[in-house]
Amino acid sequence: MKRLISHYFLLTLLAVVCVPVIFGQKSKLPMLQGTLLKSDGKPLAYTEIELVPVDSNVVINDTRLFGITDQRGKFIYLDVPDGKYTLSINFGDKPTLLSPYPTCFLPGTAIRREAQIIEVNSSTRIAGLHFTLPPPLVRKTISGKVTWPDGSPVRGAYIGVVDVEFDVGKSFGNAKSDTNGMFKVDGFVGQRYQFGAIVFDKIVTKPFEDPGEVIGIGETEIIKFDGITTAVEIKVKRSQRNQQVLDKYLG
Repeated sequence: MKRLISHYFLLTLLAVVCVPVIFGQKSKLPMLQGTLLKSDGKPLAYTEIELVPVDSNVVINDTRLFGITDQRGKFIYLDVPDGKYTLSINFGDKPTLLSPYPTCFLPGTAIRREAQIIEVNSSTRIAGLHFTLPPPLVRKTISGKVTWPDGSPVRGAYIGVVDVEFDVGKSFGNAKSDTNGMFKVDGFVGQRYQFGAIVFDKIVTKPFEDPGEVIGIGETEIIKFDGITTAVEIKVKRSQRNQQVLDKYLG
């Protein structure tokens, strides 16, 4: 669930510009201010962070609870509703190319019960927060092969990838198997994935072309990507349409 970063980035810039004015007018708006840091202590720019109420296990759809760091890694929150919060990165979200980190909480822990609790009320003014992240996850290519039960390669199978921790079907691009049944996708070392393949009765060669009916479906066991494993094999069984698997991998 990556939000509209450009939208929040604009709001953040406006907020930073307006801080001196707010202080000059002694505004009663709640405010939190701090810096997001990489593991080496350098600031991390243009990265989304979120405040989540301590009694919630999901992010709340409220723009006041999201922030984007500026070019110096600085973040600021204005007009936060009263309550108790944890501050996090990738809460309920898988690591991505733009944010290659596991879920992490202020001041720098992966365990939410160890996170710093931030209590906000009408008089809150908290500055100088330092949120230090772990090293980014290593992104590497995963190779694989799709075969029929007799071992023959499957051409044109659509490849789906599930990050098991988040239990949401996602695909790294529009990967398909080639004439030898081979495919490549990207993954992060240490994450657990499940790979699926769906075969249609037509090979699509044009945008928006109808691939026809499903003729084969297969998926792997759950695999923890160690960064060393070079091949994943997906065995496809001939099958009629299976909506559950289609929804899981193709959305």
